[in-house]
This record gives sequence, structure tokens and C-alpha cells, in this order.
Amino acid sequence: MNYVTVNSSFVVMKVIFLIFLSLLFFQSMAHGAEDAVGHSVKIEGGMVSGSAGDNVLVYRGIPYAAPPVGNLRWKPPQPVVPWEGVLQAENFGPACIQPKSPTRELKLPGESEDCLTLNIWKPKDAGEALPVMVWIHGGAFRLGSGALPWYDGAALAHQGVIIVTFNYRLGRLGFFAHPALTKESPDGPVGNYGLMDQIAVLEWVQQNIKAFGGDPENVTIFGESAGAVSVNYLMTIPATNGLFQKAISQSGGGYQIPRHIRASTPGGRSMEDEGLEIAKNWGLRNSEVSTQDLRSVAADTIAGDKVPVKKLGFGPFIDGQLIIGGFPERFSSGQQHNVPYMVGSNSFDGSVTMFRIKKHPRLALKAMLKEDYQEALDLYQADGRSDIENFAAQLTSDAFFIGGARRQAREMQRVSSPAWLYHFSFVSPAKRGKVAGAAHASEIPYVWMNLKKAESLMGSVYSEQDFKMSRAMSGYWLRFAKTGDPNGAEAVTWPPYEKASDFLMEFGNNGVAVRKGFRSKQLNFHDARYEKKIGAN
Repeated sequence: MNYVTVNSSFVVMKVIFLIFLSLLFFQSMAHGAEDAVGHSVKIEGGMVSGSAGDNVLVYRGIPYAAPPVGNLRWKPPQPVVPWEGVLQAENFGPACIQPKSPTRELKLPGESEDCLTLNIWKPKDAGEALPVMVWIHGGAFRLGSGALPWYDGAALAHQGVIIVTFNYRLGRLGFFAHPALTKESPDGPVGNYGLMDQIAVLEWVQQNIKAFGGDPENVTIFGESAGAVSVNYLMTIPATNGLFQKAISQSGGGYQIPRHIRASTPGGRSMEDEGLEIAKNWGLRNSEVSTQDLRSVAADTIAGDKVPVKKLGFGPFIDGQLIIGGFPERFSSGQQHNVPYMVGSNSFDGSVTMFRIKKHPRLALKAMLKEDYQEALDLYQADGRSDIENFAAQLTSDAFFIGGARRQAREMQRVSSPAWLYHFSFVSPAKRGKVAGAAHASEIPYVWMNLKKAESLMGSVYSEQDFKMSRAMSGYWLRFAKTGDPNGAEAVTWPPYEKASDFLMEFGNNGVAVRKGFRSKQLNFHDARYEKKIGAN
């Protein structure tokens, strides 16, 4: 055998072997790099790395806008500030500045005026084009955070969706008007900064969610209380057209009369007039207050201004640029977005208002109902609500939430997309006979499949009946988010709402059932009062 030929073959084999080792080395290095950065993805702003849970990837505290501080306070959210390297998105960002709540422990991850961050839960190894659900937290537009434990998205993400939660500016930092700020931006939206933040999140989702495997053309917004009111406004703002394809409003009312930036309304005096008085409370008593003066006030002073709880004047208002009409008015004129819509309320949603009238419920109801008090009393007594506190609990639930939800479902018939109306009356077996009904926000751990988390955080005790209800509710919510229709599998068929049939789905102590003409006499009474109120103005 020729020595040169043998030697050549040996060299070739050696080269191939070295190449093979190199490939193994670089493959392991690449795998190690992926592990080190924790499933990093490229998004607007830079690279971001998350953390792995039980078959779920989580990305926490991702900035979606520039910090709204200094000269950016009381301005629309600005583009995110790019970062160098890989952002380790392993911890929630701080909650937006808010007053301390003596009535509940919020378990916030700190607070800061620099708070515009979002969080993402996605299934691990689930492919691409997943449905996206964007949650808007409640809290009367002055409390809360997208990082609260009961909004943990892992359980829902396990069912094949991507969950997004986020923070938005609250209280006077989020919803505030003053002539100086209006003068500064005469042609732009002013005042509703918290709602602008929400829109910025939806725009961020459109631009970035593909990097996480999400489908920007299959986005559902959902929220509770103030979050549901936000959903209803987002349904009616021209600027949000195309940013989402489905919407769910949980206990968002429907009888609201909005306030206006410059004009007095039945909802209250103008927001600019209120802003002038608030600035005085902050120590700005000069006749000419500048935007620099306003922005020099400490954030804690703004969040902690001494506004009585019974006068929670926070939230969206008509500014003529972003919000051009109240959401009930826009729905009733067919100016809502033509997308599938789910809306509902809880049997004791009035729990959020009862604390205002608990000391003198009869006097408070007489002041609220005026000449309609006796008619209401007769109507509710005929329904077995003779006890004054029981009467007040049911009436406030109907007047502020249940009637409004039905009205919203009815007004969806002005567009071609369907609406589904629900009523949550389920009370955990451990609490039955001790509470007036399903309290405001009590549906949240059921929808989110987070009962075990609620057990550990709040000391609740749940039975198999609770977990069965949770599986049923979350199933309807998830099917709606995936397909635009809550029906499917072997679930009870939920008919779309129509005024003629007046069907809703009740999630109650006896399970899931379709109800026809639910509390129609009482809800018709509140409809008539609302129509009379807006007709007189």
C-alpha cells in the first residue's frame, strides 16, 4: 500500500473527526447559552430572557414604554428606551404609585412612578400562532397591579394560550386634567393617561407577541371592575380598531354617565375645574400654575391626596380626542367595535358599594332613588327582599352592575358580532349562608384557575365543587379567546344574547345553566331610570 495514500486518508479522517467534535462542542455551547439566558427572544427594545416553570415560560417586568417620570409625567406613553445586552425578565416590575389600602392586602412588588411594565406566560414548546389574552386589572382606577398573585397566568397558559398582564398609571397620575396640561397639548389626547397606557400595551402586543409564539390577529382583551370599564372604553375608541379581536367585560357596569374635561355633566363638574382644586391641595395656590409646577409635586403627594373614599372620581372621561363619548352612549349608537363580546356580573357585585351605605341603608337608598324609592321597595319586596340590607345588597348589584351588563349585551345587537351574557352567583360551599351572594371580584380565581393560590394567600377553603366550577368557567373563557365562541366540548350550550329571547348563562350553586328573562322586572326598572336620567340631560 502506498504510504502517501494511507497518510492522506488518515489526515482526512482526522479532520472529519475534529469537525464532528467541534460541532458537538458548539452545539453544547449553544444549548448552554440558551439555558444561561433563559429562553431569550428579540423584541422591541432589545433581547429579553425569561424563566421556566412547570411547562410554562414566564417573562416578568418587560418595559413597554419609557418611564413616565419628569417631563413625561402626564404625557402619552413614549417609545420604550432600548437596553444593552439581555434583559433578565425574572422579576415583576413595581406597581404604579397608589394610595395605601386599609381594607385589603394587595401584596404589591413595591411601587414606583416608573411602572410601565408587562408580564407574559406562554406554554413551553407549544408552537406558534397561539391565541393571546390581555388582562386589564381592576381597582377603581387607583389600586392594583398586573403582578398580583391571583393573576398568575400559568394555569391558563397550560391550556394553550399566551397570557399578558401589565401595569397602567393610576389615580391622579393616570387620570387628571388641568388647564396648563391642556394648553401644553392643544391638539393631542390629554387626561386619560392610564387608558393611553393600555392602548400602548395592545400596540406592543401587535408588534412583539409573535416573538413569544403568539398570534397578533387573535387577541382577546379581558378585565374586571375598572379593568372591565376599560374594556368597554377600548371597545368604543376609534384608535383601538384592529388591536384586538374579542373582548370580555367582567362587572364593568353599563349605566355610567361619564365626566367631561371642560363641561359639567350629571357625572360631576368638569375635570379641569376639579384639577384646579386638586392642585391647590398639593400646595399650588398661585393664580398661574405651570406644567413645571405640576410635575414638581412628589408622586406620593399626588397618590395620597385626601379624597374621601365615597368620592372615587377616578377613571376615563371625555377629552374630545381619545374618548369622544361615554361607552354606554357609543354602544347604544352602534359605534362599538364589531367583535365578539362577553359581558356579565356577579350576584353581589354591590358588595363594592355597600360599604358606602352600610350605616344608614334606608336613608342612602331613598337619597339614591328619590321619587322611585317606593316603586323599588315594592318591586324588591315582591321578590322576597324585604329585609333592608338584603334589599340594598340586591338593588345596588342590579343598579350598578347586573342591569348595566344586560344593557351592554342588548346594545351589541346594533352590530353583527354576537354577545354572550353571564351571571355569576356561585358561592363557595364554605361561605354559603354567611354572605349575601357572589361578591365583587369573587369570580376571578375561578376564571384564572387559581383557587389553590387563593387558598394559600387568603386562607380560603375550597371543595371539589369549587374546582368543578373553575374548570367550567375557564373552559368557556378559553374557548371564547381561541375561537370567538365560548361553546364547544361537552359543555352546556350558551346561546348568544338577543333581546327577544333574553337568555343568559348562570354560573350558580347548582352548576351551569341557561336562564331566560333573568330578573327582568327589576332590570327593566333600572333601565327605565337610566334612560330617564340621560334623556333629561
